Amino acid sequence: MARRGSNYTAIGRKIKNISKNQSEIARVLGLTQQSVSGKFIGKIAISVADLEKLSAHFNCPIIYFFLPENVNIAQAELIINMLGNFHEGLLAALKDLSSRPNYIQSYVADMASKGMSLYDQGHKDSLGVSSDDDGAGEVQPVPAAVPAG
Repeated sequence: MARRGSNYTAIGRKIKNISKNQSEIARVLGLTQQSVSGKFIGKIAISVADLEKLSAHFNCPIIYFFLPENVNIAQAELIINMLGNFHEGLLAALKDLSSRPNYIQSYVADMASKGMSLYDQGHKDSLGVSSDDDGAGEVQPVPAAVPAG
């Protein structure tokens, strides 16, 4: 038995936003209009395969169905582009790092020679400490702010 839940109802509303015509959606999914209605209200689970078919037919990114209801198709496409740019940048950075295989090892060795770990380096600000000015790598407490009085 299909699980009832707000996700199905939210996704059903997203499907209604791309086409008010249940007969068209039924045709795309190969279902009856009654089954489509059941999917809209959450009585019948909506599968990823259903969403893939609708995404292809209505030319909208599949992520659209999983985003908050106030996000429209144009905004979903913008999110896809932003993620794509981030993904491309990340791949370029990884490719750059892979072309310098000793970079990470030398960075970790340099930190170790200063008595620090990757955890220390990444969390110095949140721990309330800073490096001293002589470059020796010693960690000093950050002075607490004194309230004006």
